[in-house]
Amino acid sequence: MICQTCTDIFTDLQLSSSETIEGGHQPTVQSLHDSALQGCEICMIAWSGYLEPQREALYAYQDLPDYVTTFTVSKERPTRMDPDVLTQPLLEICNHEDLDIPECGLYGSTVLAYSYFQRLKTQAPPQVITPDFLSSEDNPAWTIGKTWLKNCIRNHSSCTAPKPRHLFYPTRLLCIGTDDSHIRLVLTETISIDVDYNTLSHCWGTSPFIQLTKDSMCTFQEGIDISSLPKTFQDAIVVSRSIDIGYLWIDSLCIVQDDASDWQKEASLMHKIYSGAFCNIAATGANSGAEGLFLDRRMGGAHPTLIRLKTPSGVSVTYELLSEGFWDFHISSDTQGPLNRRGWVLQERLLSRRILHFGRQQTLWQCNELCAAEQYPDGLPERLETIKHGQLKALRDPVASSADAISELGLLWLGLVSEYAECSLTRDEDKLIAISGLAQRMKVLNNNMPYIAGLWKRDILHQLLWRAYSKSGEEMETPMFSKYIAPSFSWASLDARIVFCKLPESVTNIARLLSWTVIPEVTGHETGQIKFASLQVKGFLRPVSVEESTTASTHASFSCSKTRIRPGQVPDFTPSSMTETKGWVNLDHTHPPRKAYVLPLIFTGRALEGLLLTHLGVNFNANIFYRIGCVAFYEERFESLAETFEGAASLPCDRYEASSMQHVISIM
Repeated sequence: MICQTCTDIFTDLQLSSSETIEGGHQPTVQSLHDSALQGCEICMIAWSGYLEPQREALYAYQDLPDYVTTFTVSKERPTRMDPDVLTQPLLEICNHEDLDIPECGLYGSTVLAYSYFQRLKTQAPPQVITPDFLSSEDNPAWTIGKTWLKNCIRNHSSCTAPKPRHLFYPTRLLCIGTDDSHIRLVLTETISIDVDYNTLSHCWGTSPFIQLTKDSMCTFQEGIDISSLPKTFQDAIVVSRSIDIGYLWIDSLCIVQDDASDWQKEASLMHKIYSGAFCNIAATGANSGAEGLFLDRRMGGAHPTLIRLKTPSGVSVTYELLSEGFWDFHISSDTQGPLNRRGWVLQERLLSRRILHFGRQQTLWQCNELCAAEQYPDGLPERLETIKHGQLKALRDPVASSADAISELGLLWLGLVSEYAECSLTRDEDKLIAISGLAQRMKVLNNNMPYIAGLWKRDILHQLLWRAYSKSGEEMETPMFSKYIAPSFSWASLDARIVFCKLPESVTNIARLLSWTVIPEVTGHETGQIKFASLQVKGFLRPVSVEESTTASTHASFSCSKTRIRPGQVPDFTPSSMTETKGWVNLDHTHPPRKAYVLPLIFTGRALEGLLLTHLGVNFNANIFYRIGCVAFYEERFESLAETFEGAASLPCDRYEASSMQHVISIM
């Protein structure tokens, strides 16, 4: 469904076979927001393309152009391979080219939403918005959910647990039975039969609710009044009973909340708890347990969006709008999927074999072999299939996975870290443990590859080159945590957006990891909270000075800072000044020390990329360095690194090797 503005623009719009079509879209911020709230698919996804600080900045902007957003429709023409098959015209909704607000990371012509127009084989009239509301409990959505589940059980071999069905049980489960008034907590060691259980993923919210404590343990085992539970818990019981699952795991009722040792133990088992569950019930659209699974929603919100366009020859044809951001919008946008903005939920979602997402506008399904929604009950169209099924299947079921999928797990990890870093955590100290379930799973698939505070040894030089950006789009004044969470070389040390750059196929390593140390908070749980971690690296250390630049970098995708690096007296290593054409610097915080060091890690064929470090001093007989950012200098060769320079031997380091002119340093 689309709003009146989009209807007026696109209905009977004549496509072109020779040129793109451009024009204004929404005239004001308020009109875009209102249309998004009404349920216009085009405007909803465009609105979600702005960060919250950018939305606030747009409302406060004094000199808006005639349109806040613009549109571009690409050509429709025969494909090269088959003249009878037409390309699908691409619709882009962009921020207006004159709307530059750099202080919140908003720039003109930024693409907010991609969609495709796909011709329908059977022509039908377009949908219109209706203001009526209904609950997903009152429509066929739950019937569709049961259909997906039955189809998965019968036909998806990779979603079926191996025999014996459960090699692991959570320490405690809720026995929900058939009693309309009570459930009870049971210790699984007392369950002598093979049973299935569901899990629940939910937002806790800010209001207090019933939880398991040391004092309530015995009472919970005797019985829990269902009416005392939050509505989301009650709905999860209804769903589980309706599919004949007699046990349910809910974190707040199955982990002792005032027992740190029990919490640590159960947190280390999350990967087993969710991967062993029959189905994960996700309260995707609810902000708290008080809202429940079955939310009020707009009638018709789950219908395909159909638009009548004219072909280049002038024939009226009905097209279906396929929004590239459909899945992410309904699953994890701030307006539709608040659950998946929680850091803990990423591993809950990725490790579960089956998930029923109860969203704000529609119910969605996810398993190893199918992603579907009420709007696309038989599966997402190929254009919208953004989830890497092979890789995600490898996470859940390595036996059924291809070698190619497992070999790509390193790249998958980088994507997961970037997604995870966008999420929020109530407790800063959960930064590593809330993703430890995924790390443990990856560790098994990577043949027990060493895990070093969020990084993997095999690709560590690449993984050390993460870039940090403010989540709000503004400069990061104090992104570091107030307590020790992770070493400076780890992305987990900052509360920031994390980006990893894609490297070319051929990369030369010009530094080497010699050793590492990780001291976990809980012995044996190296993927969880840590007390300390360090790296010892061998490479070409070079001194630089860091100076404030008078102009911001024009390459915003590289850095949000106004900093330039002026190198020391090192021939052929760095340019005389930091410019757009010579390189970039990405700082981990706004005010770095003036005296710093660069440690190049890799050569990509066009640039030396490495870490920007500061020297903290000597501790435990080691010269300690601390990461303050990463840099790249565009060079066609790196052999000049091996040229000696005055003072190389006097630089702070654990050891200087004169034969190779390399330094061994410790980074913490």
